[in-house]
Amino acid sequence: MKKLSVILLVGCLLMNLATAYAAPTSQAVFFLNLNYYAVNGNRLVMDAAPFIQNNRIYVPVRYLAYACGVKEQDINWDPVMETVTLKLNDNVLQMQLGINQAIHNNLVVDLDVAPILQQVALTCRHVGLPKHLAMKLTGMSQPKKL
Repeated sequence: MKKLSVILLVGCLLMNLATAYAAPTSQAVFFLNLNYYAVNGNRLVMDAAPFIQNNRIYVPVRYLAYACGVKEQDINWDPVMETVTLKLNDNVLQMQLGINQAIHNNLVVDLDVAPILQQVALTCRHVGLPKHLAMKLTGMSQPKKL
């Protein structure tokens, strides 16, 4: 019985280690009013820049999604419904212009502010994204990183 307990304990520990190493971490840095961002130290160009409006900081959703690991083919814009759909693994997030709620895997979640369209880039305050899709963003001052 003791041998079986030890084997189970070792198996559980190994599974925990495998899980810990299976999820690599990334760091994304967005800069206020600048049209580039960095992921793991690699500088990438955006067609829009994060900005402040009504005491809120907005980050382009497309590039925030890229930084979270969403692929180009998993970002879809519906111009008729004015809705963006993001897919990452088994997660689907939909946001519509002017509505401060999103749909995450068929559940309605509240956003801090409604997404807006500015300079042909859908933007949404980064803290409005569901926590499991959002990345940890740091600091906020111009022109430092977000």
